[in-house]
Amino acid sequence: MSTLSKINLNPFQDGIVPGISLCTAVMNRSNTLEEALKTWITWKEIDEIIIVDWSSETSLIPLVKRYQNGKIHLVVVKDQKKWVLSHAYNLAARLTSKDKILKIDADVKILPGFFDRHVLQPGMFYTGNCSLGRDENERHLNGNAFYYRQDFFNVNGYSEFIKFYGWDDDDLFTRMEALGLKKQDLDINTLFHIEHAHRTTFQDSADYFKNLSDNERAELNILINRYVSNHHEKWSSKKSMLEFSVKVVDNHTVVCEQKNSDQNLLPPSLLSDSESWALEERLKQNGVVFPDNLLKRANKIELAAFYNQVDGKNSGSMVNPLFDLILKFNESYSNLIVEKEEESFRLNIAIRDQKFLLDEHIRCLDETMPALLEKEQVIRSKDLVIVEKEAIIADQIQKLNSHAEIINQSHQIIQEKDLVLSEQKRIIDEKNQQFYLLELAMVEALKHGNAQDQIIQKKEHLIQEKEQAIDQAVSLIRHKEEVIMAREQAILNCQKTLDQKEKQLLDVQYELSAILRSYSWRFGHSVFSAIGKIPFAPKGKMQA
Repeated sequence: MSTLSKINLNPFQDGIVPGISLCTAVMNRSNTLEEALKTWITWKEIDEIIIVDWSSETSLIPLVKRYQNGKIHLVVVKDQKKWVLSHAYNLAARLTSKDKILKIDADVKILPGFFDRHVLQPGMFYTGNCSLGRDENERHLNGNAFYYRQDFFNVNGYSEFIKFYGWDDDDLFTRMEALGLKKQDLDINTLFHIEHAHRTTFQDSADYFKNLSDNERAELNILINRYVSNHHEKWSSKKSMLEFSVKVVDNHTVVCEQKNSDQNLLPPSLLSDSESWALEERLKQNGVVFPDNLLKRANKIELAAFYNQVDGKNSGSMVNPLFDLILKFNESYSNLIVEKEEESFRLNIAIRDQKFLLDEHIRCLDETMPALLEKEQVIRSKDLVIVEKEAIIADQIQKLNSHAEIINQSHQIIQEKDLVLSEQKRIIDEKNQQFYLLELAMVEALKHGNAQDQIIQKKEHLIQEKEQAIDQAVSLIRHKEEVIMAREQAILNCQKTLDQKEKQLLDVQYELSAILRSYSWRFGHSVFSAIGKIPFAPKGKMQA
């Protein structure tokens, strides 16, 4: 058995195969089981029937042998003193070997048309619905269900926090729906619940339950388990089911024994709170309403004592004068509640009138709001245009700054050229000085006659050099003048462009200022016009 997984304890089948497994669990109810079993074995759609005998006082082996059709597997669970549905049905589900599970209570017959009207599809499951019951007996079909085996184990089966009768099925169905599965109602015309008493006989209950009727005990247990489901941690795959050993007796019988202690026990404080809440709810269902301040002061024992009085009154026992007195107090309190409710109703009407006026105010504001929003949109569009123009102006200013930098560079080049011309002028002055000296030398040479021809030739040569230098200097001066004139013209053009851009910027700023003043005036005018249309109730009327 060690090779089996935690969710597959079936010793007769390796793995899960397509088909339908009917599973049920029972304790000491062989008579209703037999009636139901007679209908189960007639359906060819059912591939196997798993019956968990939860430590019945009388063995079910003879009953199963009478109706054995080759599909029935009896699971005998030993040494269980109390009936716990969640433990029994979680074990039954783990012993199934088909991919679909039909969970049927041991007191329910399957009638003709069931499998024609319930075709299970992925993503959905069928359940009973007590609200559809046409009588009390049909409402007991609530716990029957038809679902995929894997969907059942995806929510870890029944919550083993629930140890008493009731609400275990509702808790399971709620968790399956939370997975995204769609719940469908079983057709109650295809099932039949066998009437019987003592639904809670084999289950644990508090001391004050012992004198209650079976029906009252069941109703209180349902409320207790409902409270536990809503206020305790949710049952999930993080929790481990109660473990069992599995021993094969023959081809259709296995014996299971509990392997470990129950790890899923409720805190005593939570159980006590759930019982107190269940007593309060059940009293309300019986028409007894306590003031909240009294409920806060009453403990569970006091509530249980009073509940026993109510149950005794409802069950037809001797009339209790104390109970009658309490009912009179309760009636007086109910009348006070009615008066408070009437006063509250009147206040609600006054509040409704005030709300109507406020709604009118809001409606007026809603009517003017589109126009205001449109104005705001226009202003935003203008703001975008302003931003774009400011960006263009900033770009032009950046370009002008670049031109100014170029002009400064040109001035620097001109200054450098002036220095070169000054140097050339100095050289020319030196040449002129030399020429002057040569002239003096020539005059002196002429005085000495033709012997000075050589000096004259040298002078002529120097004159030619001087003339060449002068021509070069003149050409350089002319080029400098042209460069200076071009730079001056560029400076004038840049200055003119800068003046134009500054004028444009001033024009745009003036235009935008005018637009903003216009829209500010229009927006204020619209707001004051809207406020003027709002109807205000007179002060006396508002107070009324």
